[in-house]
Amino acid sequence: MSTVKIAKSEFFGSLDAIPSKSDAHRAIICALLSRKKCTISPIIMSNDISATIGAIQALGAVCKVNGSVLNVDASVPLNDYAEINCR
Repeated sequence: MSTVKIAKSEFFGSLDAIPSKSDAHRAIICALLSRKKCTISPIIMSNDISATIGAIQALGAVCKVNGSVLNVDASVPLNDYAEINCR
């Protein structure tokens, strides 16, 4: 059995986590709700991730996918109502 000692310290920098589709949906929705420009990475495209991106685009957000990076601009005027295709 090994012993682990945890010392008090501050975290800084960035962390790469294994991509989760559930987390990606939440991150996309949070990006819309932030009303700011956001970058989500890594993102793995799938039909349901594309549907979530389509939903926030229908609401007015500007989205650009570049490889495994999704840029969301929700700082633009958003629509009060939209028809959302959930596929």
